[in-house]
Amino acid sequence: MQECRKLLPIGVDRFEDLRLGPYHYLDKSLLLYEIIKHASIVNMIPRPGRFGRSLNLSMLRQFLSIGADPTLFEGLQITQYKDFCNRNQGKYPVLYLDLKGLCIGDFPTICRQVDQMLCAAAQSFSELATSPALDEKDLREYDSILHLSEMPQETQCEQDSYVSSQAWAPTILTRLLYKHYRKKVVVLVDAYNDPLNYAYFNGLYEKVDSLLRGLFHRLLKGNAHLRFAVLTGDFQTCKGTAFAGLNNFYLWDSSRRFFGEYFGFTEDEVQSMLAYYGIPEKMDSLRASCSSSASFSRIPVYCPGDVLRYAAQCIGQTAGTIPRR
Repeated sequence: MQECRKLLPIGVDRFEDLRLGPYHYLDKSLLLYEIIKHASIVNMIPRPGRFGRSLNLSMLRQFLSIGADPTLFEGLQITQYKDFCNRNQGKYPVLYLDLKGLCIGDFPTICRQVDQMLCAAAQSFSELATSPALDEKDLREYDSILHLSEMPQETQCEQDSYVSSQAWAPTILTRLLYKHYRKKVVVLVDAYNDPLNYAYFNGLYEKVDSLLRGLFHRLLKGNAHLRFAVLTGDFQTCKGTAFAGLNNFYLWDSSRRFFGEYFGFTEDEVQSMLAYYGIPEKMDSLRASCSSSASFSRIPVYCPGDVLRYAAQCIGQTAGTIPRR
């Protein structure tokens, strides 16, 4: 009888989807312990594309967030640290900002996308609308964030107006969350440099840089309601001028050599995965097809995107099918 094996998680970047779906998972949960153990107030982790940045940030969100599903971590390595889990799992309000979509169109369109992102962030905390801890002024501020995307376009597109109103939105959210939960807020920012990369090649760099500076400086510097922040992006523009004034962030780049094995697949992990799919003999050809790198890790790691696609070709996995061997 053929054994049914789980799917390779090609293109899956949401931790809850990976854990709840029919996917094989290489356990990276010890990153949670390492990143909280070493975290500064603001932590910037630049890594190449397709190395699991979004997935790891999603895992951090699911672990820390109040009300998140704790069963997603059952059986994972992080559960061996029971005291750590008791202190941190499900203990924080988490503000998650995904900038991956903010890189299409002209500047007014990008501004509108920022509004939509902030509205979605506010909507994810609907409990604030009826919180007894918030006064009338707080509730008006929360409501204004919920309706940012309804602002007339001619007003929304004016840079001065943007900096004086929308730029305060994420900082206001952290204050409101602190008042409601009496817990400092964890901020997670995915693809921090995507808008800057797009803007650079489309003649919009100065405007987008100013926009991001307004958002991040208020949110990440001198914010009394911030527990800590983690920003992930690729190697490009990680020291761009949007972040130049943030002298409180810690750059976990290749010189630090922390967290490297959690962004990428190690040699042992690749061998384990190939053995699981019954193709351990493919290791030599995989090495030739998917080169490893030690440029940002204490040990060489392979690009997960390359490894998963190579393994899928070897076992004949196609969309919507579970491989049998």
